[in-house]
Amino acid sequence: MTDNPYVSLVVLIIAVAMGVGGTFMSVLLWIGNRRVEAKVRYAFESALASDPEKARAMVRGFPAVAIACCGMVVAGCTVLLDERSPGSQTTLSEWAGVVGGLIVTLLGVGFDLLIIYYNRPRLVVPPHLRWEPGYNEVVRAREQGRDLDEFYRTAQEEWGRRRLSDAE
Repeated sequence: MTDNPYVSLVVLIIAVAMGVGGTFMSVLLWIGNRRVEAKVRYAFESALASDPEKARAMVRGFPAVAIACCGMVVAGCTVLLDERSPGSQTTLSEWAGVVGGLIVTLLGVGFDLLIIYYNRPRLVVPPHLRWEPGYNEVVRAREQGRDLDEFYRTAQEEWGRRRLSDAE
């Protein structure tokens, strides 16, 4: 891609480090590490979401973001490691790497949006956060003038009752 192979190598190392780091943090978030959850929430509140409830919803979607980042790494590495001479045709494996990486990226972004706004599908939400309502429900409750602490408490109790009735 570039004339200087060192630039490509540096970009490749940074991309892989970000993909591995995001995946590692997602695994820690998935198993319920509260410190990682607090750090991710703080990062989202500081950089992306002025609304703390939206940052809370974005934390649930972090594993999907990590999946999207891994797709970008695959697509980017395929392009960066391209050793073709100028003017030669792209091989099927290169197309597969780029298209596959982009599909994984789009799936990750789509799941992230579904998780943030609807907290669905529950299968891809970290287990300890599955009881939380989606951001749309939180906004609706806020517009109705409901107390959000009571709203979350009610949602958690309802989730617990539903899980008990499913177990019986």
